[in-house]
Amino acid sequence: MCSNPTTHMNGSAPHHCRSRWPRLAALALLTGTLTGTLASPRAAAAQWAVRAEPTAPGATASCVLESERQPLSDGYQKTWAQIVVDRQAVRVTSPSKLDPGDADIGLVVDDGPFVPMDEVAGERTAVFKTRYAPLVDDFKRGLKVRVQLRFWPTWPKTSTHSAIISLLGFTRAHEGLADCRTP
Repeated sequence: MCSNPTTHMNGSAPHHCRSRWPRLAALALLTGTLTGTLASPRAAAAQWAVRAEPTAPGATASCVLESERQPLSDGYQKTWAQIVVDRQAVRVTSPSKLDPGDADIGLVVDDGPFVPMDEVAGERTAVFKTRYAPLVDDFKRGLKVRVQLRFWPTWPKTSTHSAIISLLGFTRAHEGLADCRTP
């Protein structure tokens, strides 16, 4: 509420009487643009992509759905994390070695519960199989997923490190995964 209702000579209200809403709306729009939360449909679709996964000679090829790579620290250097979804599992991959010793590698969709991984495959991939269907459903309903990883070496022990991956465009891309046919 304006405590002094007088106007300036040009007829405008004093600065402290003007509405803050236009400035707050502009700030929210700018913040959303900078953080990627207001991504356009084209940009959202680019965050998730379906691709044919390479296989060994003579094996049947399969399709996977991949998120964009998100940078994070492994406690010693910069690395990245990426989610890969196929028809049987959700995987989180990184070029850094994972440390499953403390059972604190997992995913959190929006503000939901922590979903621990089932196993580490090949030292660099966290695998989620037992909660595959509910996790994919959460991805379809969610806006973002926090990937929580712990990296090796365990001495000196480092803490967990997280990356946020947008789920915008996941549902449409997942429909493409169902339609994907490999040669």
